[in-house]
Amino acid sequence: MNAPWLAGGDFDVSFDFRDAALTRSGDWGNHLGVYCVIGSGNYSLLRSDESQNGQNVRLSDPSWWRDGLRSTSATAGNLRMIRRGSQITTFLDGEIAYQGSCATGPMTCSIRIQNNGTPDAISATFDNFKLSATSLEPRWNCWDSFPTYVFAKGLDGAAADPLADPDGDGSPNLLEYGSGTNPASAASVPPALVQGTEDAGPDGRFLTFSTRLVKPVPADLDVRAEFSMDLSLGSWGAGNILGTDTDHGDHIDRMFRAPLPIGPLPAGFMRLKMTRQ
Repeated sequence: MNAPWLAGGDFDVSFDFRDAALTRSGDWGNHLGVYCVIGSGNYSLLRSDESQNGQNVRLSDPSWWRDGLRSTSATAGNLRMIRRGSQITTFLDGEIAYQGSCATGPMTCSIRIQNNGTPDAISATFDNFKLSATSLEPRWNCWDSFPTYVFAKGLDGAAADPLADPDGDGSPNLLEYGSGTNPASAASVPPALVQGTEDAGPDGRFLTFSTRLVKPVPADLDVRAEFSMDLSLGSWGAGNILGTDTDHGDHIDRMFRAPLPIGPLPAGFMRLKMTRQ
């Protein structure tokens, strides 16, 4: 589970956790924590299973992971991260765990609870979540990757395949991932494609279609349109197709325009294609 937002300027985020099912002899991939990411760098403070060196409180900054902060058997506590100007500070139970310089641009921040992908489940209760920032913008897509998404929806084995349709609603898992719908519920269905035309002035009128995408579009998902004049397998291509995004706050509408105008050709067809990167 990952609940993200985009924070601009100064920010302060904190939460209490309790009843944490974290062990003293596990994998640090099982953890809960607070993350903030800018570019390729990230800042995080984690309460995890015990790592190889016997510690279970970890933090990171863009230069390195830092182990050995503390070893605790506590199943409850408080995590906090503050940015003021170009300085970021993390706190564990009110005590400073890390302080250093940081970039000043917008950061994608989140609170997270994560399993390492094995059956040893992790659970915790979060309370007293507090968030303030100079500017805030929700990030509605809470999943880091397709495997994380299907795991969180309770799917595994063949049911978790990108082309599987475990809820029988006619939409494969990968389409539901890109649309932000639930692949385990037939009542949650990706919206239909919207077909239309666009007047491009002297260039003529062009066939278009629009699709709804989750915001932000997952980094491991390639979304494109392809065009063909005869529907044969080798004739589909994405060249010269224009794509335009319209931001609706909680989702994105992406419109694709055919590469050739309506009229000169006997026929033209478009299709939506989603693939994992």
